[in-house]
Amino acid sequence: FAFAYFYQDAGGNGNSRFGLILAAVQERRLTIDSFQNGPAIRTDDKAYYDGHFYSDKDIGTAVLGTLVYLPMYWLARLFHISLSLSFTKYALTYLVVGLPSAFAGSLMYVLTKAISGSRFRALVVTLAIMLGTISFPFSLAFFSHQLAAALLFTGFYLIYQLKVRPELYQGWYIYLIGLVLGMALITEYTTALIVAALGLYYVYVVWNRHTFRRTRNE
Repeated sequence: FAFAYFYQDAGGNGNSRFGLILAAVQERRLTIDSFQNGPAIRTDDKAYYDGHFYSDKDIGTAVLGTLVYLPMYWLARLFHISLSLSFTKYALTYLVVGLPSAFAGSLMYVLTKAISGSRFRALVVTLAIMLGTISFPFSLAFFSHQLAAALLFTGFYLIYQLKVRPELYQGWYIYLIGLVLGMALITEYTTALIVAALGLYYVYVVWNRHTFRRTRNE
């Protein structure tokens, strides 16, 4: 509710990504020529090459935003509804950044409750982090930082669950871990070190699982 109620325009940083999303869905191209200097979506965060403008941002947020905006755009055209730019920016900010952040906060509560055994302490920790740190304002704007953080924590949670629930060791679950961490990487390239660390954690969990199974069989 908090992430949906509040909204902050991300300025040129977010507009660079919005431009790519609108261009990909409405014009089926990756150049942002039609949007880079438009009203309410102007951006200086762009690259110019061979007569065209491109977004110069990490692509993950725009990829996810395109997947969210595409059905919105099709439904709006089907029912002859005009989506204003301000509504589109708000909706994408909440659905692409705010909602994943809230989901990661829910996972944080589940994890801390399992570790501490206390609902109250888990709630206090979760609210303190999600609403009392920089996570909160970055969940309200179309930046990539909080989305990357939410994906990283979700990846960590999935690996941790693999540790405590070995029955989850299945193809679809392993693919999900890779998908989440891969999305984090293309959302913020600087997360490469954290993704690598989580990859080592995954190897450790899987190695211990196989070691335990060999010991039990012997």
